[in-house]
Amino acid sequence: MAKSSGKSPSKSSRSANRPPKLTAAEAKKAAAKATSLEGKKTVARIQAQNSNGPTPVLCNASDLQYKAYATPYLGVNNGNVLTVLALGYYYPTPGLVKMFFEPVYGEANQYRLMQTNSVDVFFLATYHTATWTSGAALVELGSSITVEDAFGTHIVAVEMWT
Repeated sequence: MAKSSGKSPSKSSRSANRPPKLTAAEAKKAAAKATSLEGKKTVARIQAQNSNGPTPVLCNASDLQYKAYATPYLGVNNGNVLTVLALGYYYPTPGLVKMFFEPVYGEANQYRLMQTNSVDVFFLATYHTATWTSGAALVELGSSITVEDAFGTHIVAVEMWT
């Protein structure tokens, strides 16, 4: 589990095993690689994953970043509403990709970042976001939440929305 070190949540919630952001030169090199055997294997993996329709799987976007915010419910001391955000990119992009959160039912403060996509693949880098809100006050909202994605489990600090 990645633990928050008290630094910026965007950096502390990133996993060390994820690829870094691409520079322009690296993006050009990646585009050339897309037609290589490795690129063809990526396309085959995406198509096989979605051959039975858009089945939700743990999100595998690159450079995933998370933020979590608490807002006082109705502006009074009745608990806090939680808002969770995620940002990441795909290259190559699975067609019609959709990122979304789902709570882990029965477990307070635990969420999964999921994705669905079609069998099409585009050799284009695209950025995507996902948001989730509790909608009402949470009784057991702690100072951090846990988010699981295809790269593992991450601890995300909950900040007050100001």
